[in-house]
Amino acid sequence: MSRKWVVVGLSSAGERETNIRIVSDAVRRVLGRDLEVFVPAVSKKARAESHTLFYMDGYVFIQYQEGIPYMKLQDTSYFGQVLCTGNEGNMSYSLIDDSILDPLRKGVKDLGTCKFSIGDRVRVTKGEFRNLRGEVRSIYEGCEIVQVDVSQRSKPMLIDFPTIYLQKCNE
Repeated sequence: MSRKWVVVGLSSAGERETNIRIVSDAVRRVLGRDLEVFVPAVSKKARAESHTLFYMDGYVFIQYQEGIPYMKLQDTSYFGQVLCTGNEGNMSYSLIDDSILDPLRKGVKDLGTCKFSIGDRVRVTKGEFRNLRGEVRSIYEGCEIVQVDVSQRSKPMLIDFPTIYLQKCNE
């Protein structure tokens, strides 16, 4: 039997959270139940910091069970609106089926896989080095960290980046 999911919008604090486990834990704490939570994002740790790349910004999906007051999540620190249909007197949760989440799950899984090879030209897409270009020199730490040669006008530099910070260039 297919599961149903409640759609909940993240607040600005939820969207900025760098560790998606904290968002999942907040759902369980507010609702007082151990429900499955799907956050369409990947969190990876690099240099003692968590970095998150969202496959789909702004939403989390929470396993639906009859009788749970999901509206308690609304307007809390990590959550904004619980999506509902109907009018004030006849509201119901906007439930989606497992089959709708399957492409999102695949996309999140693809984000977590290594897509770089030594010699690939890359562009930094996040952080203080955003838009810097370079060439992959090393891949290590379970393919979560990539060392990039970012030789600029002056001297060559090798900088380590989380793979979620990089995008291949077609040069």
